[in-house]
Amino acid sequence: MANNYDEAIYYNNLALLHQSAGKIHLALRYYSYALSYMEHHPAAALDDNGENEFSSPTITTQNNNFFWSNGLARPNISVEILNNMSVCAFQAQEFTMAYECMARCVKMSPGVFGKRGRCWLRLGQSCIGIYTKLPQTFELKEGSSVNGLDSNYFGSEEDLSNINISTNPLQRASFCLYRALHLSINAGKNIVDHLNINESPMIPSPPKNIDANADMDCYEMALVSLAYVKLQLKDFAGALEITKCVLLRRGSDVDGEDSGTTSSSSLQMREMAKVYYREAAIQVAG
Repeated sequence: MANNYDEAIYYNNLALLHQSAGKIHLALRYYSYALSYMEHHPAAALDDNGENEFSSPTITTQNNNFFWSNGLARPNISVEILNNMSVCAFQAQEFTMAYECMARCVKMSPGVFGKRGRCWLRLGQSCIGIYTKLPQTFELKEGSSVNGLDSNYFGSEEDLSNINISTNPLQRASFCLYRALHLSINAGKNIVDHLNINESPMIPSPPKNIDANADMDCYEMALVSLAYVKLQLKDFAGALEITKCVLLRRGSDVDGEDSGTTSSSSLQMREMAKVYYREAAIQVAG
């Protein structure tokens, strides 16, 4: 059992090395090896709450498989591997794999990864990627079986079996992005676990005194991604409102220059927001 754990760490680290070198497809193979080894280790059977999902519930923390020989804990690293694999798959534009890995990650670790805004942002952007690869004849299915989504739905058997087939991935994207918005500025507090996708949930505004733990880059990326979803769903008024949130947050406007010092990624987000703003404004005016 210990060898399985060591091999999982080895292949995860090897995958990270290849991913940083740009060899993302080779990295994906190594991540799959790491995950396979962890699935044969008893520690992989425990989720965030210490509940056993795959193996016998009689396994306790006294089992030597959960500790190194020096007494230090040997934690379950399956969620870290799934998170890394999701990011790598997204880079490779393997959006379905990226979604499945991250959905499994937040399902297994609701108290850690499930409270990270960037995990939900990655889920939402993966759904958008899946949508862009659907046939042109694909019809948006309003009012499908994913009405009333909640965070527990993601990573379930129903979720993973329906991502490409019977439901509209933009509906999942909408839930994930709204959740990312809340998590990025609230650091896991006051989060909406239930969302009716046929309603228009309020977009959380950053407080005047932004928390030091707030992830404003994630907040902006989620806003811009959500604007794209609104445009695809033909909710042009909603897209207009969202893009205004991005453009006015630091004093920029549609046709002018951004004020203040901003990062290159933030500037890129604002340029995309300007494009979406103009498109939405034309549709609303027309």
